[in-house]
Amino acid sequence: MAAADEYSTTSHVLQLCLALQDRLEKVEKEVQSLKGENLALKLVLEEKKTFASVVKDGEVEVDSWK
Repeated sequence: MAAADEYSTTSHVLQLCLALQDRLEKVEKEVQSLKGENLALKLVLEEKKTFASVVKDGEVEVDSWK
């Protein structure tokens, strides 16, 4: 009976490991997605800063668009 219990425990641990690995992969994908969204937001904010500096004092500073 001890061998059956050991097999059951091993099987349960393996199932837990596979479930954790699956969860980790999902979390990693979510992190990558959030990094992409963060980068997009940074680019938008940078564009707003650039635009704000370009039309400062009502004059267009062409050199700012680099």
